[in-house]
Parts: sequence; C-alpha cells; structure tokens
Amino acid sequence: MSQVEFSARFGINLSTLRNWEYGRRIPDLTTKTYLYAISRNAELVEKALYS
Repeated sequence: MSQVEFSARFGINLSTLRNWEYGRRIPDLTTKTYLYAISRNAELVEKALYS
C-alpha cells in the first residue's frame, strides 16, 4: 500500500506519515499503539473508523 493510500485509509496526515518513515519524527505512544493495531488487524481498525 502506498503512503497516500495508507494516510487516506487510516486518517493520518501524509506529511506526518512521511516524516515518520524518513526518520525525521517519531510517533508518540498513542500513535504507536494505533499503528500497532493497524499492523495486527487493519480491516478491524478500518471497520471501527467507518462504522
């Protein structure tokens, strides 16, 4: 999945996502938890976001 698709799918600002991926920023604990949940079950997270 591209950065553009991921940011749109999970409501994360694209520039923020790019900063994390390029090591310019580090996500806070809440965001790390959200990203972990996505990594474990992206479909369930997406369902929760859009239901």
